[in-house]
Amino acid sequence: MTRNNYLLVLVHLTFEKYDLSGNKFPDEGFVKAKEFTRDNDIRYGIFGYEWGAVRRFRFEDIDYGYWSVVKTERSDNYIYINKSENSVKFESGIILQIGNLEEAGKFISETRTDYTHSFESKCLYLKEEDIAGTKEWYDNFNLKECYCV
Repeated sequence: MTRNNYLLVLVHLTFEKYDLSGNKFPDEGFVKAKEFTRDNDIRYGIFGYEWGAVRRFRFEDIDYGYWSVVKTERSDNYIYINKSENSVKFESGIILQIGNLEEAGKFISETRTDYTHSFESKCLYLKEEDIAGTKEWYDNFNLKECYCV
């Protein structure tokens, strides 16, 4: 594993803690896709948003379910689905947080500068208004914070 090659991905979960592809997430620890292919088919992998930087959600209802922050490594099993939407899929990672969107955004915002995680340098250039769930993100898109779950 390469140093400074880790990143955080924001993943939407149902209330039963399944992701879009039907992968069951534990409350904590390691998560791995039940099936994974090295292509852009989101049915085979874990789908999410790199660093939580997303302007609009394609499939997810932000007021329904949970949001998980997963630490993963940029590797051959890390695939961009749509770069303009910042959507990706990956095979596995470590669950660092599960909660509502506000909690996930705050966690990403606060954790991205923690050098003990060996994150890639891209995270240092993110603005608060780019990270879904932060107050600045809600203000930027004129959305009301939900505090659901």
